[in-house]
Amino acid sequence: MIPAKNGKPLPALQVFSESLRYLKDHALSTISKETFSTQFTASDVTWVLTVPAIWDAAAKQFMREAATQAGLVSEVNSDKLILALEPEAASVWCKQLPREGFVSEGKGDNTFNQSPGLQYVTVDCGGGTIDITVHEVQQNGSLKELLTASGGGWGGTHVDQEFKAFLKEIFNHGVWGRYEREHPGELQKMMYQFSTQKCTSEEQDLEVHCHRNLIKCAEEKKEIAEFFKDVEGVSWSHGYIKITYEKLRSFFENSIQQIISEVEAVLSTPRFM
Repeated sequence: MIPAKNGKPLPALQVFSESLRYLKDHALSTISKETFSTQFTASDVTWVLTVPAIWDAAAKQFMREAATQAGLVSEVNSDKLILALEPEAASVWCKQLPREGFVSEGKGDNTFNQSPGLQYVTVDCGGGTIDITVHEVQQNGSLKELLTASGGGWGGTHVDQEFKAFLKEIFNHGVWGRYEREHPGELQKMMYQFSTQKCTSEEQDLEVHCHRNLIKCAEEKKEIAEFFKDVEGVSWSHGYIKITYEKLRSFFENSIQQIISEVEAVLSTPRFM
């Protein structure tokens, strides 16, 4: 069961299957529009679902069941459904890159795929997880796994959680808890705004819009500006929560250190050196 912010629980299988059903219907609708209204059904498609490498067999089986319930396939073990590990899918794509890598100067013509013996690490930094794979290119262009896929839950949502924990600390005295319970949709909009703005490459302060109901919940306790008094790196500015660039960086620190530690462990493994 997965509890919503309002406390109402729903079966996890239903949540996942309905999400997959929406994606399936949207994909088929888009294909139809792009092929002059040619109608396709789910059975005409081979569906590839990518999953984190750190998921166990039970979690992968859960995804098969969700896909079946969503109508992607009619049988759990249908050959029309492929579960692909996210970092392995990324690694296969990397095979087309120049041998020197896609950020190098003066790239040569040889690709990873044309470089037998080449070993490389793929670090797939996603929303939920960071997945790491280590592969070696074989003579026939196939890939050999050198290390078991590793990683952890240090992706973009972890940064969002750090930000949310920071807001909970600011809006104390029960304000944040009440806001989460009573206005989950509004909170989702705030978090979405943060998740998009945090990706900026510019070293500048961030302004997150503070929605009306959060202001209302806060001001039942005291003036909203008072919540930000003496809080380092954040201030209140005409309906916006202003976050300094240095404070924004601090929300990434834990994830970054975990990723660095994991990559260092992979690079120091004798089988890969």
